[in-house]
Amino acid sequence: MPALSPEIPRPTTAPGRSVRTTWTYTLGSIVFVLVVLDAMLLSLAVESFNNQYDVVSSLLVLILLASMVTQIRYCWFLRSGLGSGLPRPLWTAALLVPALTVWILGLFVPAAAFMWALPLWLGIALLACLLPLWPRITALGAGSSCPCCIHSCSP
Repeated sequence: MPALSPEIPRPTTAPGRSVRTTWTYTLGSIVFVLVVLDAMLLSLAVESFNNQYDVVSSLLVLILLASMVTQIRYCWFLRSGLGSGLPRPLWTAALLVPALTVWILGLFVPAAAFMWALPLWLGIALLACLLPLWPRITALGAGSSCPCCIHSCSP
């Protein structure tokens, strides 16, 4: 009696999605996390503005909005992949200058002072994604240590 070979089932559906589709979902998740974190920061800034009604709090809200928009826009450059190189310097400045300004203004707002370093840290994290490996590690290390050290020294 001849040996029966097991029948190999044929796929009934189309093969899985591509790597590009998976990366699109990942990029969407990154944007979602940025939006949630920035929305929480914006609610803190609006609360600070409602409590104090001063110039610093109003500038904090406006510049935080600019930082949020730039972070979301900068995510578009992540489409090219990890370590793919930085965009024009104008975009990098547009990412980091508002975030740095929010951090500095946050030093003068008593409410949740440590949280105002978050836009700068997120900006550096987005920037680091586009750098080669060793500059990426250096940027992440510097970005995660500097705002924390200075905030712990502030009153």
